[in-house]
Amino acid sequence: MDLCQDFLARHRVSPHDDVALGSYLHLKSDPAAWGLLIDETAWSDRTTAEPPTARNFASQGLTIDLYPYQQTGADFLASMADRGVGVLLADQMGLGKTLQAIALLLDQREDGPALVVGPASLLRNWCREFRLCAPDISVLNHSGPLRTGIAQGLSGYDVVLTSYDTLINDLSFLGTIEWNVVVLDEAQSIRNPDTARAEAVKSLNRRISLALTGTPVENRLLDLWSIAEFVIPPLLGNRAAFEDAFPDELDRAHEVGRIVAPVTLRRLVADVAKDLPDLIQIETAFELAPADRIRYDHVLATAAGPLAATTALRVVCAHADGFSWTGAGRSPKAEHALRLIAEAFEEAQKALVFASFQTTLDCLFDAVQAEHPGAFLGVIDGRTPADARQSIIDLFSSFEGPGALFMNPQAAGVGLNITAANHVIHFNPEWNPALTSQATARAYRRKQDLPVTVHHLFYESSVEEDALNRADWKRDLADMVDAGTTSEGS
Repeated sequence: MDLCQDFLARHRVSPHDDVALGSYLHLKSDPAAWGLLIDETAWSDRTTAEPPTARNFASQGLTIDLYPYQQTGADFLASMADRGVGVLLADQMGLGKTLQAIALLLDQREDGPALVVGPASLLRNWCREFRLCAPDISVLNHSGPLRTGIAQGLSGYDVVLTSYDTLINDLSFLGTIEWNVVVLDEAQSIRNPDTARAEAVKSLNRRISLALTGTPVENRLLDLWSIAEFVIPPLLGNRAAFEDAFPDELDRAHEVGRIVAPVTLRRLVADVAKDLPDLIQIETAFELAPADRIRYDHVLATAAGPLAATTALRVVCAHADGFSWTGAGRSPKAEHALRLIAEAFEEAQKALVFASFQTTLDCLFDAVQAEHPGAFLGVIDGRTPADARQSIIDLFSSFEGPGALFMNPQAAGVGLNITAANHVIHFNPEWNPALTSQATARAYRRKQDLPVTVHHLFYESSVEEDALNRADWKRDLADMVDAGTTSEGS
């Protein structure tokens, strides 16, 4: 009893008083709470709990309909922001973390500017998502050599986008701005608290912190401590006390999960499948790295005819000449594909990766094999004998654990049933949308028990974007034929 009284007194909590949210979080974060504090709240039940306040995000300018679980998530983010509390949004990939964050920024934009920090390779995709989902929000992509060097150059925008590296370089004035909301995309990028990027984002002046990551713990519990220190600095205490109280052990990991539960939203695809279509299509845009853009423009200027130019430009965008696969030179699209595969593997799930060129498949295979030696990996393309392909698929399907097949859509686009995989990555677009659809159908077919998430990766302002636009037109053309056939029959 004395221990309990001392514990409450240290936190200035009376046994007969209501406990404010801030005090509650401090109580849970104290290592001394172990054995003294029993938490009977239901904060961690995000899949069934009603949102505190239902928001009409459409009236605020959101042009995309939210699925029910996304509405619940966005309502939770907004209600926590109203209390001045940050959130770790840790939904599994494919569930729309970006869209929920945009809904929050719409809800909060009258209270001051927001900063979104993420990998440089994803800034273009954020710009695209804002154009599609919230066109009324004014957005500045603060990157590149021509970016402003003064805080006044950022004024007048609702949202500023920047990369982790640019933040470090421009912290002298980005750190002087009073941000209403700071969003970290791919927040696992700050899992090492000793890095310059972790120190930079945590030094920002901000009212609300929102961390987006599908993998809050990659290697050790300290990963989560570093992210939580950004979301709510005192939540898990200081580093030394945390590492002493929470070694990397299963029971301590469970207790850390209980501590961060009030400010964490974590849903898996399987948990919210009833709110989702069976097929989730996600297009992700990237900007060619400067060296690749120079090569792209050179090919465009020197190619002998349109057909040769198209093929050569596709090679550049698919990195099929091996130029962008080593060290720091790895392409942004490759980095993202590897992140998607890693996240699928975190859930012990399987992926199909389609690319048009053998070199691309080989480079992806080698990169994944180096990072995930315990996963099942296979390649099916024109080099694979037809009578050997089903054996590879059988081994892939029976393997107990994560796996990936790297395939050419022409070699593996028809006749194969690969429902063991529920993630599909199209590394480069095809001119023929039917080929892409047939490749996707290897996983999205009868006997598939889980929703299938399909990622289409492409470079903006390139032949790949042209291919996607052309594919959309071809699909619209086919849909009109179907509509005409149906109306004639009726």
